[in-house]
Amino acid sequence: MEGDKMINQRKKRSDATHNKAIILQTTTQLLAQGEDISEMNMAEIAKKAGVGVGTLYRHFESKSLLCQAMMDEKVHDMFDEMDTFLHQHQDATVRDKIYGILSIYLDLKEANFNVLNFIEKSNSQHQSMINIPFYEQLKDLIKDQFTSQQQTQDLEFKIKLMLNSFSSDFYYFAKHDQQLTKDQFLSRLLDIFIG
Repeated sequence: MEGDKMINQRKKRSDATHNKAIILQTTTQLLAQGEDISEMNMAEIAKKAGVGVGTLYRHFESKSLLCQAMMDEKVHDMFDEMDTFLHQHQDATVRDKIYGILSIYLDLKEANFNVLNFIEKSNSQHQSMINIPFYEQLKDLIKDQFTSQQQTQDLEFKIKLMLNSFSSDFYYFAKHDQQLTKDQFLSRLLDIFIG
């Protein structure tokens, strides 16, 4: 009797893990096909994943959390790429290191603009880059570059102000209204904050 109960529990856990993987795989495929997940409701996402709406909500209580889960691996890979970049450019200037970090971040942002924009705006009433889940990790990585050169005056404020320039609304404005390339955007931004 106890053995049957344990088998049923393992099967339920296995099914739950499988369902979660199917949901993430489906939403990732939809995104790759150009679908705007932020425009879809949870019932549509559940239907496309072949699971019930209750199952979807059991794994992700909001579309924002679903989008964050979709981005987790990409964000992890982004930070790995940043670590590799910093290791390969240990002797670079603070400006060059921060340029490299932010360039890698913008690659992720441009490839996943709609999803990151949705996450930013879903996490708070404020439209600010600070609302992305990995903001603190990105801020700390940039802060480490400054503190290695003892450039610490108003550092926290400068970094927060600089990173808020990467909000989806402002970055969209810079790219489309001002028609700045990624490199022009980064260069102008760093001219202001680093010199």
